[in-house]
Amino acid sequence: MDEIDKLCVRSFAEGKMRMTRAHEISGVSRDKLSYRLSKVHKETGYNPFEFSGLMKLMELVGEE
Repeated sequence: MDEIDKLCVRSFAEGKMRMTRAHEISGVSRDKLSYRLSKVHKETGYNPFEFSGLMKLMELVGEE
């Protein structure tokens, strides 16, 4: 995961798994957020669109 991927994961979690809120927090477009989160899912096997997967990803990016 690169830094933009980590930003997307953090903002998606902070935005309570809402794309619009994550977009407002990060400044990354909703389309790019969706793309990046899907890319993270493919790379890590953890699905950020499911609560348990998002929590695992938050551990990977150093947030709990």
